[in-house]
Amino acid sequence: MAVRRNNFVIAGLGSSGTLFLAQRMNQSQIWQVVHTGVRHRVDLDEASSKPEHSIPMTLPSLSEAQAGYDAHPRNFGDINGVMLFHLLELQVGRKAVIIRNPRDTLLSWYCHAKGALPGAFFPIYASGYFALEECLTAGLPCIRFERMVRDADYLRRVFRYFGILDVTPTPATLGSKINSKRSVFCPSYEAIDRVTRERFDRAVGGFASKYYGDGPLLHDDDFKGVGEQGLGDPDGPEVEESVFAKQDLNPGSSFEKPDSLATEALTRLASRLTLNPPGATGAEPRLVHAQVFEDRLVLHISSDAQESDRIVIERRKDGVPYYLRTRYLHLSYVGSTSSSGLQATFDVLVRQLGDTRFEQLMVEVEPSGPHGG
Repeated sequence: MAVRRNNFVIAGLGSSGTLFLAQRMNQSQIWQVVHTGVRHRVDLDEASSKPEHSIPMTLPSLSEAQAGYDAHPRNFGDINGVMLFHLLELQVGRKAVIIRNPRDTLLSWYCHAKGALPGAFFPIYASGYFALEECLTAGLPCIRFERMVRDADYLRRVFRYFGILDVTPTPATLGSKINSKRSVFCPSYEAIDRVTRERFDRAVGGFASKYYGDGPLLHDDDFKGVGEQGLGDPDGPEVEESVFAKQDLNPGSSFEKPDSLATEALTRLASRLTLNPPGATGAEPRLVHAQVFEDRLVLHISSDAQESDRIVIERRKDGVPYYLRTRYLHLSYVGSTSSSGLQATFDVLVRQLGDTRFEQLMVEVEPSGPHGG
């Protein structure tokens, strides 16, 4: 039996009001609206509190994310920052993005980090604005943070657009801030140190001037014309009922059964990547395990002094920002913590894989190897 879905996903960068919106939408007695319901592996909202070598940005695969929403096809909403990078491909009833003035975003995070933003913050937000622009160009509705937190009528129409008819926002609804990072540490954007502002301006690119600059305000109100009854049941594609409630949403799991490499292939792959083989000892990183999927390779890299780091290598997809890219590949990190040497390991892999295609890399893990018969 097939069921039509009226679920939705709203995505936005950290400090753009995702928790605020989720909590207010979840006042519905009919809908369940959650914040980061389909979990990513490391919360972007904690990026500024991570150590410098932490990689606070790793996506679940699109199939993992899709399975989570297929398991909740009716009256379910997820307001989820990392889904920004899968939003165009996800099959749900409705979608939208939230944007906030980048200068206010930076000020919020700068105060939260007491002026010590990690280096990882800037590439994360650069890729985030890339993804926002891609979604807006594709025509997804845009929720403006500044109106959402101040204009009860605007917020009501946003609710109605997504089918939430039993909650009516009022000025009192907007009264309290949620997860505010602003403090007296820094009073204004202009008071942020020059180097940080310059790094952020380079990361943001033209987004701020395009959506918050002079001239007509783009996407000033994408919800005009949404009445008290919304736009009807926002049904998306059909989902077979047999898939419901059967997915393991543990973010460390996969819906594909991987093959684990034998020692010979693992040693060959370690040599190709200039990592130490499984039996090596010492502080230098060694490849202790690898899982081979149809579309990605998961490396388990460890040393005597640390827990295993897991690095995902997969084909590069146009328009899908990852933490690091080579010419043909994406590299991501799996886990909520990382070793102090993880960034150095990434640097090694990027150098070794600069012009390597995924298909070429997979030759290294075939049982016969590149020189076998």
